[in-house]
Amino acid sequence: MNFRVDRAHRAGVVPINMQEMHIDALAFTGHKGLLAPQGIGGFVLRESMIDEITPLIVGGTGSLSHTEHTPRFMPDKFEAGTLNLPGIAGLHASLSWLQQQSIDKIRTHELTLTQQFLDGLQQLEAQKLLHIVGKRDCSERVGVVSVSTDKMDIAELAFILADRYAIATRVGLHCAPNAHKTLETYPTGTLRFSFGWHNTAEEVNVALQALKEVLAHGL
Repeated sequence: MNFRVDRAHRAGVVPINMQEMHIDALAFTGHKGLLAPQGIGGFVLRESMIDEITPLIVGGTGSLSHTEHTPRFMPDKFEAGTLNLPGIAGLHASLSWLQQQSIDKIRTHELTLTQQFLDGLQQLEAQKLLHIVGKRDCSERVGVVSVSTDKMDIAELAFILADRYAIATRVGLHCAPNAHKTLETYPTGTLRFSFGWHNTAEEVNVALQALKEVLAHGL
């Protein structure tokens, strides 16, 4: 049995050690915590895993051109076709920047904003304007907060936040319908806010005020 980890949200935010955690395969995307362009990602494998995985895409790699079979050696085995060079360059730039900062510094900033947001949300929750889905503090969490509301359709709320306040959120089931079934937010889903290095405390206050205005006073 292999231990495989999806690192989509925590890469670049929370440290990880594959050896200490006995991880056999770790997948990551570039455009979230790693701050790279969309369309780039990767995975890290223990050597024993290489021969256990069949490539999803096969074809030419630029090596072993005399054969029509994809090479079995790394990294060519999983890199058929023309690589996403702009994405790779962007990921390299973002990783270089992250190394110049520090994961702990970035995480502290994100969680400071997250706690500020959660504190404000609890006041709105007390007014029965919305419901916080998940933990109400920053222990064992990242800078992502979901809410639901009975005041209006959350998709409409997301549109209003974007249209009137220039606040970008993500609404719906977030590619995780079973998680929402567990949270009892299926099939509507939730409205999700995410905080990153470039967000500010002032922006958090703007988001809280926008939620209050829309949910307390309607359209």
